[in-house]
Amino acid sequence: MNKSVTGLYRQQDEEQINSLMNWLRTELFSIWNCQSDQLDKDVCQIIKIHYKAELSDKLYTTAYHGYMKQIEESNHGHAYYQIGHYYQRGLGMDEKDINKALHYYEEAIKQHHHLACYDLAMLYEGDENGNHAQTLPVHKMDEKELIDIKVRLLMDAVVNGQHYYARKLLQMKYNNHPYWKDKLLEIKGDIDAAIDRPMTSSDMAELYNYLGVIECLLHADSIDDDSSDEEITDEDPTTTNKVSSINKTSKYAYACFQKAATLGDCQGHFNYAYRRMLSPQPLTDSLSNSTKKIQFSPIGDLLKSAIHGHPLGWYCVQLALNLLGKDTIDNNRRIQETLIKAAQVSGFSDVLRELAYTYLEPRQGWQYNHELARQYLEQALTTSSSCLYPNDNRHHYYLGYLYQKGIGIGIDMIQAAHYYATILQKPNRCPTTMVLLAKLIEKDTLPRSTILDSVRLYQSACLQLEPLASAYACYRLARISYQGLISQEVGFDHSKATFYYQMALKLLQAVSPCPLSYYLKGNIYSYTSIELDPSNNEKAPTDWYLAASEYYNSSLEHRYYAIKAKLKYEALRSTQRQEIIENIVYMNDEVQDLWQNKPKEIMWSSYRIALRYQNHDFKNKIYDFCYRKYRQKLHESDNMNAHYQLGCYYRYGLGGIRRDPAIAMNHYYKAISLGHSLAYHELALLIGCEEEGDDPDDFCQMYPSSKQCAEYRLELLLQSAYLGNINSFHYIEQQAGDKIAWNKLIDASIKTREKSYRHGKGKKLHQDDLTKLQVELGLLLMIREVIFDQPNSLSVNEIINHLNKAAKLQDPAAYYYLGYLKLKLDQKFFKGSNKKLDAPGYFIKAAKLDYMAAKLQLVQLLLAGEKISMEDRQIRQILIDGSQYGDPLSTLTIALGRIDGRYGIEIDTDKAISSLERAMAEDHHDVISKILPDDVIGSIYEFDSHCTNKYIKARHWYSAQILSHLNDCQGRISLGYLIEKKKIPTASIFDAIKLYQSAIYINDRYAGFAHYRLGKVYSNKQYNKFYDLESAKAHFRMAHRQFQYNLLVTGKNACRDCYVLAKMYRRGYGMNVNSRKAVMFYQKAIDQSKADNDITMLRYRNKAAKALQQYM
Repeated sequence: MNKSVTGLYRQQDEEQINSLMNWLRTELFSIWNCQSDQLDKDVCQIIKIHYKAELSDKLYTTAYHGYMKQIEESNHGHAYYQIGHYYQRGLGMDEKDINKALHYYEEAIKQHHHLACYDLAMLYEGDENGNHAQTLPVHKMDEKELIDIKVRLLMDAVVNGQHYYARKLLQMKYNNHPYWKDKLLEIKGDIDAAIDRPMTSSDMAELYNYLGVIECLLHADSIDDDSSDEEITDEDPTTTNKVSSINKTSKYAYACFQKAATLGDCQGHFNYAYRRMLSPQPLTDSLSNSTKKIQFSPIGDLLKSAIHGHPLGWYCVQLALNLLGKDTIDNNRRIQETLIKAAQVSGFSDVLRELAYTYLEPRQGWQYNHELARQYLEQALTTSSSCLYPNDNRHHYYLGYLYQKGIGIGIDMIQAAHYYATILQKPNRCPTTMVLLAKLIEKDTLPRSTILDSVRLYQSACLQLEPLASAYACYRLARISYQGLISQEVGFDHSKATFYYQMALKLLQAVSPCPLSYYLKGNIYSYTSIELDPSNNEKAPTDWYLAASEYYNSSLEHRYYAIKAKLKYEALRSTQRQEIIENIVYMNDEVQDLWQNKPKEIMWSSYRIALRYQNHDFKNKIYDFCYRKYRQKLHESDNMNAHYQLGCYYRYGLGGIRRDPAIAMNHYYKAISLGHSLAYHELALLIGCEEEGDDPDDFCQMYPSSKQCAEYRLELLLQSAYLGNINSFHYIEQQAGDKIAWNKLIDASIKTREKSYRHGKGKKLHQDDLTKLQVELGLLLMIREVIFDQPNSLSVNEIINHLNKAAKLQDPAAYYYLGYLKLKLDQKFFKGSNKKLDAPGYFIKAAKLDYMAAKLQLVQLLLAGEKISMEDRQIRQILIDGSQYGDPLSTLTIALGRIDGRYGIEIDTDKAISSLERAMAEDHHDVISKILPDDVIGSIYEFDSHCTNKYIKARHWYSAQILSHLNDCQGRISLGYLIEKKKIPTASIFDAIKLYQSAIYINDRYAGFAHYRLGKVYSNKQYNKFYDLESAKAHFRMAHRQFQYNLLVTGKNACRDCYVLAKMYRRGYGMNVNSRKAVMFYQKAIDQSKADNDITMLRYRNKAAKALQQYM
């Protein structure tokens, strides 16, 4: 599920939240001059105003033709259902046609489509008054015959897709209607009688699935019982306990599903895994009181159901991965790939929405593509939900939000309001969507609406059981009251506004922290410091800072509030200098004069600009180029890195290469034979496990049980760890922390190696084998004793003792891991000779024994700024060795050396770019981004590359920096500079100005440079619309002041600041020409660059040296 939305609510007692909301309703109606019924009528009328039928009809017409084409080409079951759905409800057509709906539903049911079964059952059920469509043959049936049909259809809906509403309706009818109960028991009796008769395996599997579903109904908890025939409507999953809807399924029900699965039935696998996934209680034997706790992962059975064609299998695999997996590149890639498969198989709206989120959310391994996300969201509006869970309309608002904020499409408030209204037409209105529509109306962006309309929507949102949306609605009502926008006849005044603020704060206590909750609290504290508590004024900046700090991990709509919080924080933080506050006030006026806008919109504009200039295919093009280079190398000779990299290409499907585990395995084996230790790790992970739900398409060999898979993987991973692959060590560590089978296996491995060492000494085993056993014992003990989380002297001493024994016999792995322990543990654990040598010293010892992992560790230390006691000649050799091995950090360091000459590397910018791109292609674990900021990569392309498309590549990296970092000026300034200097042909100077302005609001040490660039723009007569010498002089003065402050206080980027100051004095930008000071600052720039030790500052040093030479 979308974690950004579902993770907003704390797991509190439901009664407590219900009590809070009921009390709030009572209090609110006591101050409103309207009743509940009248409020609902007003909201319906507002929704009707903003719903544009022609826009929906256009989407439905397009979808209709698409589904008809699917029917013609592949007889697609879901397409039949959707066409029937459209005819039943008259979507995208002039009128309803129940006959055609029946026809298409029946065609879909032939292919076991669970939604068609349920919808047809509902046609037979009739409306709330029991009336049926005239074309249905209901009048020819008696009540029992009609119930027989409905029971069968609802049972099919549950058996074929675990339809939530079908389960709920069956349970309610079973509990409250004797004939329904008798009919279900009759079906159970018929199945029990028929189960032993000869029949096909598919028929037998179907009977077992039916039996399992009926058994679930018989053993459902009374807590889930319905006592009335209330209408089944969409429910908010935040208020529905999904676990209680399944409750105590009997052991016999699980056995039935498992029997169906053993017959090769995809529904059996799906039903078993799905029911178990939602019912984490111990298996309960219906015939006894005994319980047996079983460790269970649903992924294996879900995967089998998907592979055998269940339309919901892939979707549920993704749900399980999200629930059980970690936020890693590999897991996130797998989630996105699984959703793509799910969308291809079924195309349910919840599947499409989840897939769209992967192109909107900032998780590792996911690429931004807001245009593609919008297309999926539009498609989701015209298709039906899978109904695995209660329909959740909250997520639909994303589409309206994209139009409102201009993400992936131009800003269109009418379209945004339409999509919000579309969602609000559905049952159980989404309060978040109400608030968003109300805000559009409040800000006067929509025709035919008044401020009273927004108030009604806010009031309705206040009454919903969703604390965050209700809190925001209360907050907006308070703001409207304080601003005096509502007449007294509606019943608002300032005291009521204070009440709303208090309600909002109370509701926010039930919300998990997120940028919006922090932002709201900060605002409320700042507005109510006098009325509620004077100390609140001190809390506001803290909450705004917390909101801004959550920017990277936030969903799209919460990023907007993180930006707003950042602006509030910068304007009010107590440590701010007076001149900076004056700068911000000046910028506010400028933004208002130029754009008739507010700072938050300028900041958001910079985000949208960055989205436009990001190149989604950039990485794939690098992969494609490097793939051809690796193939060429293998044609020339066997190359271990080429084999290793091609193995990764085929394993992960990089650069559009089709995944092929068998080819990947072949390349890894060849890499190992040539001495590439990293290949052991990748080879181990190509071994899959059916029990853990590994997709056979992604693995070259599958083991049925976790134990068998762990045994095979552990040996390969231990070999990899012995050769210094720290990722293998951490992988074993993680598995041991998560899985019992691995813990037992590690204990057994320790005993085996201890025994082997004792026997080996007596039999005079070869020295290399003995030292390897000692190192492996040390590694296994590190993992078992969890020494990095809970270090204790006895365990650490035992581990060091094992490593010391191996080190005495010159085992480089022992030196390496002693160095690793030195990096991770407190020095108090080291005694004697171990205390004297530091971590780099151990790594150098191992490197001298040609231990590759130690060389790579030394490269990491060098990039981290550590001083290493080695000559440049030795460092260069280590970098060459690491690069030939395929280490991205070694290749990156060589690239940087070819730019700035570090470690005596010969400067060659063309080769530098080639090395940089190779490093990016070989960076399979995203380590470069943690070392080299995106804007620095962009600057390398801009200033050091000679390729024809260097500016396109530069703008991509500058855009990436803006999108992923809120507290970043440099990316905005650099992208703005490219636009200003017309390096991007289609770009507008408007974009450059907005980027510079947004950089100033961020207010870091680069803000002076943004002022300087704005001064240059406003003083340039080419930009007639913006030519303003007074504004230019003001920005030059602010730039001068910021540069002087930087030099006096921070000392960072001193080279660049001195260079620009020299230029300002030389040209008279905002001050009188002063050649003496210009020369002084040029010289300072040259001197300061030695201390900056940065490739960007190197460029300014060269510029300063050239300018100074002209003076001389």
